[in-house]
Amino acid sequence: MELRTLRYFLAAAQEENITRAADILHVTQPTLSRQIMDLERELGATLILRGKNGLTLTDDGIFFKQRAEEIVELANRLEQSFAERNVDVSGVISIGATEAIGSRLFARYARRAAAVLARADIRRATVIERQCREMSEVSR
Repeated sequence: MELRTLRYFLAAAQEENITRAADILHVTQPTLSRQIMDLERELGATLILRGKNGLTLTDDGIFFKQRAEEIVELANRLEQSFAERNVDVSGVISIGATEAIGSRLFARYARRAAAVLARADIRRATVIERQCREMSEVSR
């Protein structure tokens, strides 16, 4: 059983019509019908009664719909959680280094970091620049 199949079933149950659900899902009506029939066969239960006026959920279909909604919601929350974990780091990153080594290393690592930290402002500060800044702050 796949999430896609659960989503197909939920769309059909929501629309109470295979053709409208297929249009919403951008699949053909026979494809959607086959997916639902395969799902019913896999579960060994009739989930939907098909009639001229649309679809009606059986008791098993109502139960399955409730569980499918829970599963799909959980999967959506999981995807959202992972998307939020990978949010760009932002802010100011100051890297201090000596003049001789700092310029070469800074250029190399700043390019790599910029790709990962797209919204971060990476600044180079040499030891001399930092000492001058600290001395001017102390004298204020």
